[in-house]
Amino acid sequence: MDATIKVHGKLDVLVNNAGIFVGKGVEDASLEEWHKLVAVNLTGVLLGTRAALPHLKKTKGNIVNLASIAGLVGSQLDPLYSLTKGGVTLFTKSTALEFGRKGYGIRVNSIHPGLIETDMGQQTFVMRARQVGTNDTEQARKNTLALHPIGRLGVAEDIAKGIVFLASDDASFMTGAGLVGCSRTRSPRSSSPTGSASTTSGRSSTISLRNTRTPRHPKSSSRPARHARRTSASAMAWCWRLRATTIPPASPSASPRST
Repeated sequence: MDATIKVHGKLDVLVNNAGIFVGKGVEDASLEEWHKLVAVNLTGVLLGTRAALPHLKKTKGNIVNLASIAGLVGSQLDPLYSLTKGGVTLFTKSTALEFGRKGYGIRVNSIHPGLIETDMGQQTFVMRARQVGTNDTEQARKNTLALHPIGRLGVAEDIAKGIVFLASDDASFMTGAGLVGCSRTRSPRSSSPTGSASTTSGRSSTISLRNTRTPRHPKSSSRPARHARRTSASAMAWCWRLRATTIPPASPSASPRST
């Protein structure tokens, strides 16, 4: 942290990115493995936030925490990893509220990737193959790919772009929010040429919006376009209810709609 300040003179953004996983069930992981998991995935986030806080208070900067989809909907394959990422999710929301209450002007948001093409991602294929009694990591990869509605696994650049957005002024009205990467899905609830909304595990939604603006001329509007727009808007509202941090009204007289 001191080296960063020495080179750049200030700190605008903290990204708590470090993370590991065990890949073992509750009965199989040792206490030593659990302590190591907590040290990186939870204690690391706390210490990083503490170290950056004095500098971010000066710049009214922001924090982006790397959580996971497993921190939103749970993971039958690695419940201990899921536990730590769930902690990161709620730490994000709680610190957003705390720093807001204290008037720091620091935004705190999280990003929740699905399975990404990294070394850790490759390790998950090995883990998933073993848990079904095989060494066929390629089949495990295909099974995982089939669960991603976007049709491919993520790459590091996908997540990096999400971090850049959350850290930028384009997200200046967002705090305590979670940006979700491509998540696991069942069959789409609806589809159309212009938009779609998919029902995903754990109640989160993956949304695709394409050309759903209202036509300039009423006569050119079509029922499918209107239906797609309503469907997409409904899905976005559902995501917002799940992801957004609710901040209590400033006074008893405030309207409930302001929360």
